[in-house]
Amino acid sequence: MINKEYNLWCEKLTNIYRNSKIVVTMYSYNILILKDNFMKKGVMKKLNMFLCKYAFAPISIVLLVISLTSCGTDKGKEHLSTLIYDDTSTEETTINKNGSESSEEPTVTTAEQTTEETTTPAQTTTPAPTTTPEPTTTPAPTTTPVPTTKQQTTKVEETTAKPKDYVINLEMPSANGTVVSDLNGYIIDYGNINSGYVMIKATVNADSVVQVRLGDSKGTLVGQYVLKISNNYVAIPLTKGNVTYCVRVMQKNPSTGKYAEKNAITVTPSISNERQPYKIPNVYVYYMKSSTAVNLSYQICDGLTNDADKVKAIYNYIVKNIKYDYAFAQTATAGYMDSERCLRNKSGICGDYSVLFATMCRAQGIPCIVIEGYVTVDGDVYHAWNQVHYNGEWHFYDTTFDASGGKGKNYLESFRY
Repeated sequence: MINKEYNLWCEKLTNIYRNSKIVVTMYSYNILILKDNFMKKGVMKKLNMFLCKYAFAPISIVLLVISLTSCGTDKGKEHLSTLIYDDTSTEETTINKNGSESSEEPTVTTAEQTTEETTTPAQTTTPAPTTTPEPTTTPAPTTTPVPTTKQQTTKVEETTAKPKDYVINLEMPSANGTVVSDLNGYIIDYGNINSGYVMIKATVNADSVVQVRLGDSKGTLVGQYVLKISNNYVAIPLTKGNVTYCVRVMQKNPSTGKYAEKNAITVTPSISNERQPYKIPNVYVYYMKSSTAVNLSYQICDGLTNDADKVKAIYNYIVKNIKYDYAFAQTATAGYMDSERCLRNKSGICGDYSVLFATMCRAQGIPCIVIEGYVTVDGDVYHAWNQVHYNGEWHFYDTTFDASGGKGKNYLESFRY
C-alpha cells in the first residue's frame, strides 16, 4: 500500500518537474530504495513522501542522498551518479525529443542541434552550391577556351605552314643574263645550260607553249610545256643529257588555232650530273621557298637523316592524305598540275600526285622525276608517275594508284620533267 501511494506521489512530482534531471534522479533513486531497502528505510520513505508533497524538491533530494549514504548501497550510488551526469540517458533523450522547453543545458543543447540540422539545408540553399557555378558561368567556360581556340588555330596552321624556323635550303634555277634571246615578247636566258636547264619569261598576253626538241626544229619532241603569262622566269629542263636541243617558243593564233614560232635557240650543254635537272623547280614542278609543299616537307622529314626515310615519309603522307578527284579528271586541261592546289583541296589527279611528290622530294635535295606516258589499266590510259633517286639508284613510285587502290602495268614513258 505504501509502495503504491509512494509511487503515485513520485509520479505526480515528476510531472511537476518533468524537465528537470533532479526529478528523474529522485524518482529512479526512490525506486531503488523501495526495491533494495524497503524494510530498513521505511521511516525515511514516509518522510520523503511528506516532503515531496509539501516541501521543495532540493530538500527531498538531500534527504534521499542521506538515506542512500546511511544505507551504504553501492548499486544505488552508481545509479544516482549515472542519472545526474550521463547526457546520453534514454529517458533524457526521449524527453528532449518530445519538444520540452527548458533553460537547462541538456534541453537547450539538443534544441540548438535540432535547429542547426533544420537550418543547415536552408544555409546550403543560401550560399547555393548550385548558385556557386554562377561565377563559373560569368567568366563563361566558353570564354576561357578563347586562348585555347587560338592555340588550336595555330596548331592547324602549323600543319599547312611553317611550324618553326626551319633552315630551308633549296637549289633554285637562275637567269644570269649573260646569254639571252629576246624576241616577240619572249625572253630565253640560256646562260646555265650546263646545269641542265634554260630560263624563259613571257611578257605578252597570248596562249603559248614551249617545245623542246632534239637536234633542230624538226627533231624528236622530248618536252612540251604550257607557258603561262608571268613576269617571272621559269625553268625548262634539258632531260636527255649532253645532246643538242632546239628550244622553241610557240604562240597560238586565236583565228586559226595554229601555233607559230616566236623565239627559238639551239644549244648543246655539258651537264656534269644527270640528276641535276631533277633537283630544282621547273615550269611544271614549280615551287618557291615560301610554298606550302616545301614547308610541309620539312615538317614531315623533321628529324630524319637519310634520303630513303625521307622519301618514305613523304610517300606515306601523300598516300594517306590526298584523295583522287574524279570530277576534276573530267575537266582538267594541259598544264593543270599544281601542288599548292592539291594540298589546299587535299585532292587531285595523277599529275597533281606526281608533281606534289616531286616537289617535296626536291625540297629535301632528293632528285625526283615526273614522268608522263601510257599505262595499261583496263586499256591504255595517259598517266603520270615518279622516279626518285636514293641509295645510289632510281626507284619507281606511283602515288596515284597507291592512294586510290588502282593498279597499272606496262608503263611507257613519253616525257619527263
